[in-house]
Amino acid sequence: MLTELCIEDLVLIDRLSASFSPGLNVISGETGAGKTLLITALGLVRGGRAPPGSIRSGARRCRVDAHFALLQPALRDPVEKWLKVHCEDPEDSQCEDPEADEVVLTRIVTDDGRSQCQVNHRPVTRQHLRQIAELLFEVHGQNDQQKLFSRPEQMQLLDAWGGLLDSVREYRAFRDRWLAACRRLQEIKEHQAERTSRIEALRFDVSELEASAISAEEKACLLEERETLLHSQEIARCLCDCIDRLAESDGAAHSQVQSCEKLLLEWNARIPALTASIEALRDASAHLEEAVSSLRSQLERSEPNPERLAEVEDRLSEFHRLERKYRLGTPELCAHLAGLTTELDELQANAAAGEEVALEAQTARRDLEECARQLSTRRRQVAPRLSSQAVRALGELGFKHARFEVSFEPRTPAEDAESKAEFGPLGVEDIDFMLSSNPGESPRPLRDAASGGEIARVMLALRGALASQHSSPVLVFDEIDSGVGGRLGPVLGAHLKALARHHQVLCVTHLPAVAACASHHLKVRKVVRGRRAATLVHEVDGDERVREIADMIAGGAREQTANAEARRLLAAS
Repeated sequence: MLTELCIEDLVLIDRLSASFSPGLNVISGETGAGKTLLITALGLVRGGRAPPGSIRSGARRCRVDAHFALLQPALRDPVEKWLKVHCEDPEDSQCEDPEADEVVLTRIVTDDGRSQCQVNHRPVTRQHLRQIAELLFEVHGQNDQQKLFSRPEQMQLLDAWGGLLDSVREYRAFRDRWLAACRRLQEIKEHQAERTSRIEALRFDVSELEASAISAEEKACLLEERETLLHSQEIARCLCDCIDRLAESDGAAHSQVQSCEKLLLEWNARIPALTASIEALRDASAHLEEAVSSLRSQLERSEPNPERLAEVEDRLSEFHRLERKYRLGTPELCAHLAGLTTELDELQANAAAGEEVALEAQTARRDLEECARQLSTRRRQVAPRLSSQAVRALGELGFKHARFEVSFEPRTPAEDAESKAEFGPLGVEDIDFMLSSNPGESPRPLRDAASGGEIARVMLALRGALASQHSSPVLVFDEIDSGVGGRLGPVLGAHLKALARHHQVLCVTHLPAVAACASHHLKVRKVVRGRRAATLVHEVDGDERVREIADMIAGGAREQTANAEARRLLAAS
């Protein structure tokens, strides 16, 4: 139950605190006094956007605090569960008790366009504020009458009344899954030609590079071998000269080393210190023999070989061709081949994935079709019960011969397997609320059959029917009697009063008969303080309430007939 609404610096309101009671609470006052500001304030704590000019002139911010008492056990559990998830911090000793009997919703809007949201004085996001507000109260404004003409709005009313919201969420989940698969499949098809061309190009490049089997090591060896083949004669002369000096000519180095070794051996017995030098000469002799052997082997390979030189040149030309084509050096070409191979594998895998996505889309569509069929069946089962309850409520609101039906119209059938027209956001059918308010007339769509006053009563009847299925403890109606003549005022008042047996009802009204049915009556008035207008709210009771209702009747509470009629309405209610 909403117990108190505190407002600071909202349009005409300076500081205001309004208290509410169980049952039917009405808010009355002259046009322009600021009655709708209370609804605006509730809209802010419900997470709505602040309308332009919300902050009172000269103020830096506006603030709204709505205090709710958790009186209904059925409401306490979901609210406490929400509080434990979003407002409980075990490390914060200042944390509000999640099992408190009161919940305070706060909204602060600053002049720089920023917004602060709080639940039990702890900051939350606007989405979270909207979530808990939806558990606590509903606001039905004047715009709801026009929204009632909308097919989606009618569908949502039917689903909410029939308890089908979980089924609708399930349908949407299946639809989202199917649409996602369709989008992926479409993307695959749109890029199929480009992907095929790219795969062919990659296959050619990968095949070319793999067949060439080039490597930086091979290129280095080829360059060295080419140098040897190009200068074989000069190299041979050089090698022969080295071999001659080391081993074959008179006084060759190898012979000189061996001679020195023999001379030292003759003195080694008497001078043991020469042993190290002798060992070094032996090692030098061995190294010289090894060097000469290696030079002779190299000399044998240094013979001119035009055929091999041609082969080396051809192979190096292949290296140069590939480097020019790909504009990369040989080391980078090897890394490039690895990258091309990876890209080719991915594209080929994506091509195979197209078949999997197509199968996934087919499966998702079958699941969606089955879910949509079940949802449609449930709606058609629920619709007659809603019609019956709406007819009963309309009868209480003055439509003695009303007929109310729910008409189903299937959406455009799919022309092909990929068509999405059949599956709308709310199902595979559209609905129309059909009304006949006079005997002998066939029901017609609500937008064509109801006048302004009638649509207000139809909306109240449907909202009342919906409220009987809802757990929201507080229902707020902003001028629900707009367009309704005074003759039906008592009927509307009685209907709201009956609704208030199960819910706390707040209603902004201009009808004295509705105001007379209230258990708690608030009057909104505008005063001028220090050359500034301000909106005030206070409870009226006793003679003051009689005068307020009389003023609503005749525009002047001093008239005896108006006072008498006001007392009669209060007594009758």
